[in-house]
Amino acid sequence: MMIWLVRICFLLVGTSIGLLILEAGIRLHDPFGFRNRGDTIV
Repeated sequence: MMIWLVRICFLLVGTSIGLLILEAGIRLHDPFGFRNRGDTIV
């Protein structure tokens, strides 16, 4: 049972870190995305 809990924890942490990296990559590759959202960062 403990092994499954550890696996689930690693899975959740991995997915959260993956989403953060993915979002950072999208922002780096699409800098004009901020203007489309309405958040004007000059």
